[in-house]
Amino acid sequence: MAKGQLESLGLVLIVLLLAVLLIFSLPFILKNDNQKEDDSLRLRADALRNVLLQTSLCPDANVKEEILNCEFDNPKCLDSCDKLGGKIEEMIGTILEPNIIYEFKVEGLNSVKSGDSSGCLNTFSSASQPLSENSKVFLTLCEK
Repeated sequence: MAKGQLESLGLVLIVLLLAVLLIFSLPFILKNDNQKEDDSLRLRADALRNVLLQTSLCPDANVKEEILNCEFDNPKCLDSCDKLGGKIEEMIGTILEPNIIYEFKVEGLNSVKSGDSSGCLNTFSSASQPLSENSKVFLTLCEK
């Protein structure tokens, strides 16, 4: 075998080796990118839940306090507790991008629900935040 042919064969082997390594490492590279997006949505859900609960509805109360007031059917800022879900939906709608679906849920004596994430395949929920003995707040996000 001539010297030129041997060098060409070595170059082909190196290229094939690099191609095989790339094929095996590609799933790990792509998985890390998807994991970063997943973590991002989970962090956004936690941050949005915290900010939303601290947002003022009126000078006398924020959302968290109004949820607790509605637990005893005694709202301060709104005419009725039924309007709280609509107010929360309005706030979240101004913050999130159009391609993000959400569901804000308060489980307790007087449940509040805003949004619907039932059509989502991959949902990312915030950690539940207890407000009292009887109520917990959840926020779920997913991309369309």
